[in-house]
Amino acid sequence: MEAAQEPYPSFSAIDKADVAAISAGLRQKEAGVLGEQAYAATVFGEPVTAEGITVIPVARARFGYSRTGSSDGAEGGGADVRAMGYIEIRDGTARYRPIGNRGSRAITALIGLASGLAVSRIIHVLLRDSRPRF
Repeated sequence: MEAAQEPYPSFSAIDKADVAAISAGLRQKEAGVLGEQAYAATVFGEPVTAEGITVIPVARARFGYSRTGSSDGAEGGGADVRAMGYIEIRDGTARYRPIGNRGSRAITALIGLASGLAVSRIIHVLLRDSRPRF
């Protein structure tokens, strides 16, 4: 009498190439889902037209996906969509209107630059003082 064959192979019967191909397919599918979710209209709505003016939301979308190198194969991803401004179409002319204070962005950039220079200088001094002297 022959033994009944299992409908699915055991994990030991699946080689590493098959596991890698399955994992790559799942990652691609999940990345596609994240990409669809990281769309301006998903968060802020579709363009709106009223009194001859059309407003189209503009957003910055970022998404990432990661997988651990451990044997458990943990994976995860996320998306971040932020309003950047809107496009206003009036009388056949389109104009981009940013949201937020440009001055605060410039100040933030200058603070970041100053912080980077300060950290660089501190590291330079610490490394200089730690060298052996002859």
